[in-house]
Amino acid sequence: MKEFLAAINVVYNSAEENYNHTKKSALEVSASAAASPSQSGDMFHSQGAADLAKQIFENVGNLKNEIETNLDVEVLSVKPPCFINFGGLQIYLVNYPVLISGYKIVSSKSPLGDNLLGKKVGDKVNNKEILEIG
Repeated sequence: MKEFLAAINVVYNSAEENYNHTKKSALEVSASAAASPSQSGDMFHSQGAADLAKQIFENVGNLKNEIETNLDVEVLSVKPPCFINFGGLQIYLVNYPVLISGYKIVSSKSPLGDNLLGKKVGDKVNNKEILEIG
C-alpha cells in the first residue's frame, strides 16, 4: 500500500497544481470578461474548467486520506481500502476511486467491489480464488 500511496501523492500534487492554475486563470478571465459581454462565454468555460479541476483535486485528496488513515491497519477480510490479488489480478479496492496510471482501482460500490466485500484468502469471486489481501 505504501507504493500505491506514493503514486497517489504524485497524482495529488499534480491535481493541486492544476487546480491552482485553472483557478487563477478563471479569475483572470473573469476580470477581463467583466468589461466585455462578448467574453462571457470564455468566463463560463474557464470557471467550468476550474470547478472540474477542484473536483478532481478533492477526489484524489479523499483517496489519499483514505489510504493514509488505514495504512497500518491489518486486513483479514476484504474491506476498503485494501490490496487484493485474486486469480492473478491485482487490484485496489477503495471508497474513493480515481484513475491512476498503472493501477487497477475498483470502487467498493461497483458490482465487483460489492462481490469482494467480506471475502477472505481462499474464497472465490467470479471463479477466481483470492490469493492475497493486504
